[in-house]
Amino acid sequence: VQKNTQDEVSKIRNLKVGYYEAMHRFHNEGFGILGCFVFGFDFENKDVFDQTLEFIMKSHMDCAQLRILTPYPGTRLYKRLISEDRLFSHDWWLHGYPPDTLLYQPQGMTADELINGFARLNRQAYTFGAMAKRFFGMSPWKRTLFGCMVYAGINLSTRKRYLKSLKNPQPFAGGFQLNSTVVETT
Repeated sequence: VQKNTQDEVSKIRNLKVGYYEAMHRFHNEGFGILGCFVFGFDFENKDVFDQTLEFIMKSHMDCAQLRILTPYPGTRLYKRLISEDRLFSHDWWLHGYPPDTLLYQPQGMTADELINGFARLNRQAYTFGAMAKRFFGMSPWKRTLFGCMVYAGINLSTRKRYLKSLKNPQPFAGGFQLNSTVVETT
């Protein structure tokens, strides 16, 4: 959704047309589209969640994978967050945190804004109404019975997984220890 994200992850832009046009062409040929979105980049603010929902719905994306940025050990991101003293736990992977646990202090929004915006986006993108609206974005005659079953199965299982994961506690939300200093996130 944001070009800065592509720059941040060194993604090559090789599309000759806009995203909406490209997705429309794929849908017209009967292809489904899975969009993957990662949140928590330094240049993002809390508006990114509304912008992403608008993009998902307007493009009639078949399924969206939504994630919070994870600083894996050995990556440039991990090293940078350590050098900036923004990583909540330097050995987070040893503690069994579930996916989408916020592990660092974001820059463009508070930790609570990131966590709450992410949860709200998941709930809104996977309402039954939102899934139905995206389903009808592809010409119905391009969908086979098998394709309809796959669409329903993927979206319903993704919805179930996201709604279940939203119940996981965010250990660093609302005030936490960061190098023996209490940091408020609200």
